[in-house]
Amino acid sequence: MAGSKKTFVYKSDTGTDYAVTLDESNGELLSAGFTDLDDGVGPLNGLPRNLKMRYVNCINSATGATRKIFIGNKDAALFLQGGIVLLNLIASITGIGALLPFRITLAVGEILSRYNPNDTGLLDGDED
Repeated sequence: MAGSKKTFVYKSDTGTDYAVTLDESNGELLSAGFTDLDDGVGPLNGLPRNLKMRYVNCINSATGATRKIFIGNKDAALFLQGGIVLLNLIASITGIGALLPFRITLAVGEILSRYNPNDTGLLDGDED
């Protein structure tokens, strides 16, 4: 769904808000839980390198097309309930879009990896 990009607010599991830039059509899905980044929100940091957004994978059984949809809030209906979501799929031959039902196949929660410094500070017998 390579459309225009837009900046949204992603709410982490800890409640911290981050600014993320996504494909506009995916970010504006009501069931995905994103909110628009308004000027009144104030400056937000981008996602830290060790934080990966939660998402769902879905598939259209008729065409076999798959999509990955990022989820902006842990309480979003699409993430909690799964089910069917209507997505605009543009045919590569005609260039015409059609809303098709996609079934949620996998929901992956937020992933926070631990920081791994290059030098652990542990002594291994050498001078440095």
